Amino acid sequence: MKLLFENWRQYLNEMIVRGETSGEYVVAFKKNIWRFDKTIDPDLVEEISNALKIDEDEWDDFYDLGQVLEDRSDILLGTIDAYNTLYLHGYGSFRLDPQSSILVKKVVKELGLSSVSYTGSDDDERTVRKYNIKGQIPRSVYHGTSTNYIQGLLRFGLVPNKKETNYEGISHPESVFFTSRTEEALHHAKHTANRVGGLPVMIELSVPDKNLIIPDYDVDIGAGDTGCYDYICAKLRKNQKGSMEGDSLSLSREFGIYGYKGRIPASFFSSFYLPENQDDWQYAPLTNFFETDREEVLIFSQTLEEFGYGSVEYPEFGEDEDY
Repeated sequence: MKLLFENWRQYLNEMIVRGETSGEYVVAFKKNIWRFDKTIDPDLVEEISNALKIDEDEWDDFYDLGQVLEDRSDILLGTIDAYNTLYLHGYGSFRLDPQSSILVKKVVKELGLSSVSYTGSDDDERTVRKYNIKGQIPRSVYHGTSTNYIQGLLRFGLVPNKKETNYEGISHPESVFFTSRTEEALHHAKHTANRVGGLPVMIELSVPDKNLIIPDYDVDIGAGDTGCYDYICAKLRKNQKGSMEGDSLSLSREFGIYGYKGRIPASFFSSFYLPENQDDWQYAPLTNFFETDREEVLIFSQTLEEFGYGSVEYPEFGEDEDY
């Protein structure tokens, strides 16, 4: 862990800005920031292509470049508007998390930007002000699940399980997972509810021991595995391996998705988010979820199980009412 922090300090060195200093379009990778307008100098196209190890004949504008780099989430692609806001364009499998991404932090600092906006996996646009772009794992992180699991989670916490996960063919007997991005947690909550039943629920929690954080499984595959998941079929890992550059744990922080070695007790859970409309939650954004505490989410899961409709309070029946 000490070596990891040293690497992060080194990574915070100043970046070099190349191309048009006021260009609308931005590409950033490692120590380089390139800025350009709609018409790009051929020499800059060649320079970017060489640095990113792509064929310069495959692209001639910003949006072409995004398509060429659709499997390279380790590269920042964005546009800067008149309000000095960087809008992140996501093309790869993952999305940079402005809160924790070192690359975003460096670009914001170097270009003197005021904020960063992006569209999450739920299609909602979010804006992060520069004072919240800290390049650190936030105190609060999130885990998406189903109300079917809430009663067990409140008793035992997040526990690694040898059984198959909610993703076919994969099990994680040593690790649990969380994210600093609410839209990512909500995506997993909806996926889990679709697979096992119940309603989606997002758990807000704090990390018991940051020394036990490991790379997210999918990030580890995309960067070349570190050995954290040797219990997964080697052939499966090989087939899934991508082309991102960088160590898996640093990339996990770039994207705000993490694995955790061991159990996270329920005492580290702080809040729970449940859908306001229990019949139409498939495409509902987080703004259509309401926050509850431990007691309320337990009652909600119990009433949903017993009556088919969740409530944060037990119904009161009169003496002559059936129940």
